[in-house]
Amino acid sequence: SFQPRGQYLFEVEPGSGEWLQIGNEYAIRSNGLPSYYREQVIAAVRSRQAQLGAHQLLLLAALMRHYQLRVYEPRLETDETGAQLPSPSLPNITARRLYEAWFRRAAALDPSLSNASV
Repeated sequence: SFQPRGQYLFEVEPGSGEWLQIGNEYAIRSNGLPSYYREQVIAAVRSRQAQLGAHQLLLLAALMRHYQLRVYEPRLETDETGAQLPSPSLPNITARRLYEAWFRRAAALDPSLSNASV
């Protein structure tokens, strides 16, 4: 079947093999998930995340840390005193929050993990 470039697919019922297009990244970032599928997509993501082990969560945390510090690096803004202060963007803040959440979950599963692991 035809699938335009960049379209996200979603399996309607887990294991059914029925996949539908739910939009591309720009549309989802601009408008959110389509309301008709929103709860199903959220449930599927939560189900997948619940199956992740400590090291998989640690890898996700490391990826988000990379995005926070390198991809969505805060812009420096100069204040009235001339000091440069970081001004984090929404993607930077989101990446930081995901890093923190996934690292906490990984550490809860394997207490031997530390921030140095990332």
